[in-house]
Amino acid sequence: MVSNKRRGSGAQLKKNNIEIKTGNERTFSLSTEYQSEVDKLSRLDTIDGNVSPKTTLEDPLIKHDPLNDFTVYFSKILSYIFSKKESLKRESMVQELLKLVFSDFCNIEQQYVQGLRELSERIDLSPGGYSDDSIMMLKWFKSYIKKLAHNHLDFMEAISTECLIKDTNQKLYDINKQINELKKELEEYKSDRTKYISGLKEMYIKAKSKVSVCLDATHQAPSIKTSLHKTLIPVILNFVEVTNVVDRSDEFKFFVSFNNKVDSLVSTLMDLDRKKSAEIRESLAKFVVYETAKLRNLQYDLNDLIDELNKNRPIINIGEEYVNKQKEWMPKIGPCRSVELNTSVDQDKYEGFTHATIQPPSIKVICKIESDLERFIEYVWGKNQVISLKEFAEEMQSSLVRQIFCETLSRNAVQNPELKSKDKFQLLADMVNLVLMVSEKQSDYWTGYSVMKLSDRIYTVIDSSEDERCYLWSMICTNNYWKKREFWEECLTIIISMDLKAMFETVGCMTTGIKKIECVPITEDPLAFQERMYKYGIPASECEELVNRVCKNLRMPQTYTEAIIQV
Repeated sequence: MVSNKRRGSGAQLKKNNIEIKTGNERTFSLSTEYQSEVDKLSRLDTIDGNVSPKTTLEDPLIKHDPLNDFTVYFSKILSYIFSKKESLKRESMVQELLKLVFSDFCNIEQQYVQGLRELSERIDLSPGGYSDDSIMMLKWFKSYIKKLAHNHLDFMEAISTECLIKDTNQKLYDINKQINELKKELEEYKSDRTKYISGLKEMYIKAKSKVSVCLDATHQAPSIKTSLHKTLIPVILNFVEVTNVVDRSDEFKFFVSFNNKVDSLVSTLMDLDRKKSAEIRESLAKFVVYETAKLRNLQYDLNDLIDELNKNRPIINIGEEYVNKQKEWMPKIGPCRSVELNTSVDQDKYEGFTHATIQPPSIKVICKIESDLERFIEYVWGKNQVISLKEFAEEMQSSLVRQIFCETLSRNAVQNPELKSKDKFQLLADMVNLVLMVSEKQSDYWTGYSVMKLSDRIYTVIDSSEDERCYLWSMICTNNYWKKREFWEECLTIIISMDLKAMFETVGCMTTGIKKIECVPITEDPLAFQERMYKYGIPASECEELVNRVCKNLRMPQTYTEAIIQV
């Protein structure tokens, strides 16, 4: 028997004789008494994750995804930009019309100049009985016609060389192409985002279903519980992976990137609009300048035209209107971009076990077992009464009874971990060794997992003056149960499953938004696993090799494996 001080060396504890009833009386076993109750639990054909279509969890619905607001917002913005592009396209027709007008105007002016020249040549100013005043006036008029022809010729040349309108069709075509590319990018992102959210939703439901199944299977046979917890691990790892994919597809990052592209496109459109307006205004202003120099006698008409050109008509400013539309359509962006999921489960759609299969034993059965085991526990912790180890061994043939026995021991260990009597401490060690012996025959590794945890707390004091303690684990560490490699592999699988369940319950609600999940141990058991193996005599090299192999088989992330080994 090994004993140890707190942080000290061990001490020897003698085993004393105690009064134990060892008669041949037939004792009615709890395992037999409640076998009929346990048999009511349905047998599983398979436990590989395939689910009966009768009962699965309800599909969690995405009540609100901020992406929907952004896609609606950008769809409106792109539609608005497209409408303004079409407006510019219609206005480009005005530019084409103005070019045609200037061309025709020059042709008319050419004909007009030619006509004025011919007219001037027909005016004969040779004396022929006309008065000097009349000739002078006709001469002045002829000179005016010549000057008028010269002015029109200068005007025509100025219009043809200075009043030029550039072609904007190619730029409008490029803008239209960019709009279509942005629409395609928005639809592709929306499709990908929807696929990611759908995958997250499915993984969330599967994980929630698996966790629920494992909770309901608490009192099932060890083989069933182990298989259930094995199937839980890849599901939660998939949930972590999909959650991180959704995190990388963050809608806020997309909004910033896409909004920059939209702003660039709007800037191009605004620049084209400004140049178009300025170009038309500049051409007409030049026309006015040349027309004013040419047609002094049409001053009123020119003044009317100038008044028309100088009128302060409101011009649609795309920049101002775009800002106003942004304020109108922009969704409120808060600090939390969470995806709300219902916690209810569609029982006809997702994986799980039938309710009849994982139905826990009735409270009545559990209470009756606890009541019958109470006399064994009370004897260890104080009451003097006759007990039989043979009767105790018969009771321990059921995994359900063993589990409830371990749970009861754990509760007592929390409230009162010290056993004053060394004899009763030795009796408890004998009882636990007996439980381990039965568990080894039935390959029940859940009982070993429970015993390993509670044995770290229960102790008796060997030397009160030096506070020398002997813990329960030192009384059971030589049991053959701990030498089985299968136990440590299954135990680590159970511990990882429990740790992932705890992690999922912490981050699975998603009320704080979709964020990257660091897959590392969050409970004490994974971090204390190697130390416990050392205590039970497993070499350090074998411990590390076992951890690596189990984590590799379970496809655990490297960060998780290293966290267990590097403790």
